[in-house]
Amino acid sequence: MENKTDFTTTIKGYKVSLALSGLILVILFGIVIYQILNLQQSGNLVANHLDETRNINQLVINLNKSEEQFIESKLTNTYLDSIIIDNNKLIKDLDVNYRSYNKFLSTHNRLYNLLRYYLTSPHDVSKAELKMLFSKGRTFKNNLLNEHKTKLLSISQNFKSQNKTIPKFFLFATVITFIVLSISVYHLLRSRKSSNEKSKILDAILNNTNDIANFYKPVYSVTNEVEDFTITYASKANLTLTDVPFKNILNNKVSEVYPFLKPSGLFNQLVSAYVKQEYFEKVLEIPIKEQIRYFKARYIPVKSGLQVMITELTNLYSKQNELEEANYELSLINEVFKESEKIAKLGSYIWTINENHFAFSDNVYKILNQSKSEIDLTYKGLRDFVHNEDLEIYVDQINKILNNQESIEFNFRIVTPDGDTKYIYTSADYDDRDGEPIIIGVIQDITQRASNENRVREKNIELERRNMELDSFNRVASHDLQEPLRKIQMFISRIKELDFDNKNEKYQLYFSKIEDGATRMRSLINNLLAFSRVDSKDYQFEFTNLNTVFEEVLETFSETIKHLKVNIEVDKLPNVYGIPFLLEQLLTNLISNSLKYMARDRDTKIIIQSSKIHYKQIPQEFIKTHAYYHVIKVIDNGIGFNQTENEKVFELFQRLHERNEYSGTGIGLAICKKIVLKHHGFISANSIVNKGSIFTIYLPSGKLKMLPKKG
Repeated sequence: MENKTDFTTTIKGYKVSLALSGLILVILFGIVIYQILNLQQSGNLVANHLDETRNINQLVINLNKSEEQFIESKLTNTYLDSIIIDNNKLIKDLDVNYRSYNKFLSTHNRLYNLLRYYLTSPHDVSKAELKMLFSKGRTFKNNLLNEHKTKLLSISQNFKSQNKTIPKFFLFATVITFIVLSISVYHLLRSRKSSNEKSKILDAILNNTNDIANFYKPVYSVTNEVEDFTITYASKANLTLTDVPFKNILNNKVSEVYPFLKPSGLFNQLVSAYVKQEYFEKVLEIPIKEQIRYFKARYIPVKSGLQVMITELTNLYSKQNELEEANYELSLINEVFKESEKIAKLGSYIWTINENHFAFSDNVYKILNQSKSEIDLTYKGLRDFVHNEDLEIYVDQINKILNNQESIEFNFRIVTPDGDTKYIYTSADYDDRDGEPIIIGVIQDITQRASNENRVREKNIELERRNMELDSFNRVASHDLQEPLRKIQMFISRIKELDFDNKNEKYQLYFSKIEDGATRMRSLINNLLAFSRVDSKDYQFEFTNLNTVFEEVLETFSETIKHLKVNIEVDKLPNVYGIPFLLEQLLTNLISNSLKYMARDRDTKIIIQSSKIHYKQIPQEFIKTHAYYHVIKVIDNGIGFNQTENEKVFELFQRLHERNEYSGTGIGLAICKKIVLKHHGFISANSIVNKGSIFTIYLPSGKLKMLPKKG
């Protein structure tokens, strides 16, 4: 396999760089020659201007001599002719571009013409005019001389500048060229080193990849036909195809390293690709070591041989089979999803906003009691089906998600083409898919739920009415019913104070029953009031220390406990989030229950235990809103009751014993259950007859959370 492509390219690049450096040097040399010629031209200009300076000065001298001869009257035609001839030669070489040249020439010609005329006719020429022309001639010649000096100064400065710049420029150009050549040579050497490193890296990459990379050189027979190939390069991935040691693969023949090629016909494909110089690519199925393996082979022919790249696809084909199985499972899930939509009366849609295009799931059409062939929702959506009374809220919600890109969730009614009115719930989110704004939403037919909610609403109204009646009963029970009882008990007390002991036994018995009935009636009314007031919304929840609450309960029963010699053991109780008054009533009723049903044949013992457990450790089934719960157990060794009645004991007005055996109204434990439920907890009872009872209370740890709605 050829590994020098990058290096060859780099070498060519730097050879071009060297050639470019030589070209730059030639160009710079040409520029230097050009500058030298310019310098020579500037020198010639300086020399010419120096000659002009001498000529102008000579013209001034000639003028002065002519004036002197004129003043002394020594001027002759011979002298004047010689001066004019000399002046013409001098004027011929002057630059005509001077501003003063024309005035100078005009004055010069007039002066000498007038002098010639003066020599012929002296009386016809004014000497004053000649003197004036001599003066003008000197002025114009001086002006011409000054212009000439200014131009000469400019040319001289340019000449000096070029004389200084050209050597520096030549030196600078030489240095730049040398630097370019040095950099090119440096990078050429560095590139050779880098190429060697890249070659090593390429070898490392090819030897650490699963792809097979080989290069084959053809081996010719005596008839000049390709009979085999020599492996001149091979990556280590070849070891996955052959048992030949890697060191024996290089410079070995293909047919010896891969004996399966010729029987399978793959060898002929190698030969054909090289001889025809045609690119070949094919997926091959090759049996290797009693296993069918799949490969993608690519043959890339070059004049010197054949480059072979082979990628194993066995794992890919295996994953493809897995993917097909996954697709099958996905299709099943899709079918299940469609069935779920039908059961839940759900539908989904995608709204491509810019195109105003809707894509609805099949169940949306079923909600509308239509089929896709009967109605087209592609560009209309559901707007045409919205109930007139709900159209405003529907439009407001759609504008909200379009303008604010906020999620929406609301209910509305639709009227199907059949005339049925259905209640619809919808939820939608705004999204951006590859720069295309879309809205993804679901709709659900909640007609049945809306009907149920209406019935619940009616029942709630009825419940509110009954609660008002119950409140009225509470007011009656707390005032009107108790008022006659108070009077009965007051008169009973007064009668007993007057002459009760002198009455006969039958009289006293009847009177005692009246008193007992009034007392029980008062207790029953108080308990009913306590039971009904548990649901009051006026109570405030707060973190309550049950240790403090229990101390107040013990204080209430202190005389009874002391009199009956009751042994009470209590753990350290927790702080719970609740209503202090109701929690005190809960513990009071439970302790009262243990004292009421104590055994007569043994000392009474009451144990209050406390612990904290995870909700998963609670065996009873109820709605658990917290991760952890406080467990409070009230254990006594009283008379107990039959375990089959463990739920009955918490029902209102339920008594397990006759009134003449044990007093009570059958409301105390019902109040306990109601208090525990108000605190989102649970209470249960376990008992064995003549052994005792255990009342277990579960109260949430932490603030109460809203209970989930049923159904």
